Amino acid sequence: MSRTSTDLHIDQLLRIIAEGTAAVTGDDFMRSLVRHLAEALDVKYAFVAEFTEVKTRVGTLAFWADGEFLENFEYDLPGTPCEAVLAGEMRLYKAGVQDLFPSHREELAAIGAESYLAIPLADRAGEVMGHLALIDVKPMSGDPSELSVLRIFAARAGAELERMRAEELLRRSEERLGSILASAMDAIVTIDESRRITLFNNAAERIFGCSKSWAQGQPFDRFLSKGFRNLLERHLRESTGESAKPQPVWAPEGLTALRANREEFPIEATLSPLELGGKRYYTFILRDVDERRKIEAELHRLQTENVFLQEEISAPYRFEEMIGGSPAMRSLFSDVEQVAGTDSTVLIIGETGTGKERIAHACDRPHALHVGLQAKPAPARSGSPMPSTISARARTGFWSSSIAPRCPPN
Repeated sequence: MSRTSTDLHIDQLLRIIAEGTAAVTGDDFMRSLVRHLAEALDVKYAFVAEFTEVKTRVGTLAFWADGEFLENFEYDLPGTPCEAVLAGEMRLYKAGVQDLFPSHREELAAIGAESYLAIPLADRAGEVMGHLALIDVKPMSGDPSELSVLRIFAARAGAELERMRAEELLRRSEERLGSILASAMDAIVTIDESRRITLFNNAAERIFGCSKSWAQGQPFDRFLSKGFRNLLERHLRESTGESAKPQPVWAPEGLTALRANREEFPIEATLSPLELGGKRYYTFILRDVDERRKIEAELHRLQTENVFLQEEISAPYRFEEMIGGSPAMRSLFSDVEQVAGTDSTVLIIGETGTGKERIAHACDRPHALHVGLQAKPAPARSGSPMPSTISARARTGFWSSSIAPRCPPN
C-alpha cells in the first residue's frame, strides 16, 4: 500500500523537529523544541510554560517569537486562551482569538495574534505541569497531521519537564544533605558492601585526621581497631540472609578507632544499615570521646571559674582581711574604726590603685555611709576637728589609703 501525502507530511515534520531536539536536554531542549516547531509548522510564535507556585500563574521556559528568543516571563492565567489548556484540555482557536478573549485583547493585539493552538504537558501520573502553545498572525487550519505532531512532542516535552523537576528536587535534596553533613559535630561515614568509604563528612576529616578526597574509596578497615572490626563483622553476619532484618547498633562505651596516623582513640558510635538502589550500605555516626572529655573538662573549668568570679564580684570587702603593722596602717585602722561606727561624711583621697575601694567598703560595713570622692590627691589636713556630719555610700572613683576629714569653711 502506497503512503499518502499526509503520512509523508507527518514523517517530514517529525524528522525536522526530532533532528533539532535529539541531542539536547533541559532548557536547551525546550528552546530547540519551540524553535523547530514554529519553523516546521510555519507559525510566528511558539512557547512552553510551566506552573509557578500557584495553579493560576505560569512562567515560560522558552519563547520563540518571529525568528528570535524572548526573555522568559510570568503571567496570570485567568481570562487567557491558556486557562482551559492548563485545566487539562487541548485548545484550538482557528481565528479571531482576540475577540474570544476580550479581557486580554490588548496583549493579543500587540503581537498580532489571530489563531492559537495549545496542548497540556502532563507527568506520568497525569498531573498537568504546563503547556506547549503556538500563536500565529494568520488563521490555523487545524490539520490533523500537525495536531498529531504537536501531541507527540508535547509528550516528549512533558517527559523532559518531569525529568527537569526531578533533577531540581535532587539538587535541593543534595544541598540540604550537604548542609546537614557539613554542620554535624559528629563524624558521619557511609560504607558500601565491600566496606569501602562512600561518604565522609567534615567532622570525620577532623576526627580521623585526613581529607575527604583521600578517604573516599579507601577500605574503612584501616580506621578500625580490633574491637571495632569485631563489632562490624558480627553485625554484618547477623544482617545477611533472606530472613535477616538489619537493626541499628549503638556502642556507647569501650570502643576505639584509629586515626589516619594510626593513633588509637576512644569513640561512641552508632551503625545503621540502609538499602539504596538494591544495594546495602552502612552509615556510622562516631563521636571522639577524648574530644568530648576535653570539652567537658574545659566546660567544668570555665563554670568553676565563673562561680568563683561571681562570688568575688558579689562578696563585700572585709575590713578584717586588711593586714599591716606599720604606724601608718595602725593609724589608718584607727581612723576607719572611728568612722565606721558613725553617720559621718568621709573624703578618701589618693592615687589610683592604693586601696581606696577597700577602705570605702570597710567604712561602709556597719552603716550605709556616703563616701565623698575626690578625683586627684589632696594633702591631708591634720589637726582639724572631725566634722559633725559625714557623707554616704561608696560608689566609684579614685580611692586613697588615707582618710582626711573635711574641715568646715573658715
